[in-house]
Amino acid sequence: MVHSIMRHVAETTGQDLEQLYTQIGWPLYKMYGHAFEAFKQMVQDPEPIFARLQVCIIPLALVLHT
Repeated sequence: MVHSIMRHVAETTGQDLEQLYTQIGWPLYKMYGHAFEAFKQMVQDPEPIFARLQVCIIPLALVLHT
């Protein structure tokens, strides 16, 4: 599920998938044990996760709408 979301964001934004994993995916796994847990929390309250990642908010916003 996480890879499908990440791939969709990469395709939608024209960004490199590996770069998205480096900036978003792997840090989420490290912080939350699994990136899907972070994605679930983003639906309810995205701001704390955005703040912890400290990356460009545009790809993250697209993750929420995937």
